[in-house]
Amino acid sequence: MTVMAFNEALREALHEEMARDESGFFMGEDVITHGGPYKVPMGLPKIPRAHI
Repeated sequence: MTVMAFNEALREALHEEMARDESGFFMGEDVITHGGPYKVPMGLPKIPRAHI
């Protein structure tokens, strides 16, 4: 079992799902400019088809 911080686990799961399912989306304030809540969505613009 991998040990990681909660926000890292959320980021990993979000990235996996956004890469896998093109109907997924992430909505919030300052998602791109400031990294979003707890920096969870960081890196999403690099994922093809990411709906942000």
